[in-house]
Amino acid sequence: AVSGQSIVISSGPTLTLANDSDNVPSRYVVMGSTDNVIYKLRLTANNTEDVRITDVIFRDTITGNTAGLSSFSDLSLYDGDTVVVGPITLILGSDNQTTGTVTFRLGSASSLLIPKNSSKTVTLKGSLATFISGGAASNSGHTFGINAIGDVTAYGKDSSTSATISGT
Repeated sequence: AVSGQSIVISSGPTLTLANDSDNVPSRYVVMGSTDNVIYKLRLTANNTEDVRITDVIFRDTITGNTAGLSSFSDLSLYDGDTVVVGPITLILGSDNQTTGTVTFRLGSASSLLIPKNSSKTVTLKGSLATFISGGAASNSGHTFGINAIGDVTAYGKDSSTSATISGT
């Protein structure tokens, strides 16, 4: 008998989220500065198929009694040196003090592809309000990240099957 290749059937792609190992260290950033690297997210696709990212929501946890000041503006998502989407504005949470979100809607034609069996790091960059504008508070703290796995939406590039998402 002559046998052909073994075929494995999959229910769809898997995408794993993680902080990039080269993530941004804690530091001071000067008001009025632009193009600041804020957060790096590592995206890893399994061996099923390439994964297309269509939506990403980043959360900013704010400390330092900033009372309604978002501090950051012109937020953009980068794939290497290329702007994937942005700039957009940070939206403060309903408490108007301790949280904010930035939502990137890339859509079904998104160019943000994670090749199967590989990883890609995307970078969140933004500008800080100037002191004169009153849009930022000195000594406020900001911690960006992904709040929940549901804050990332992804599909198989060819199958259009929803990706199973896991990670931090």
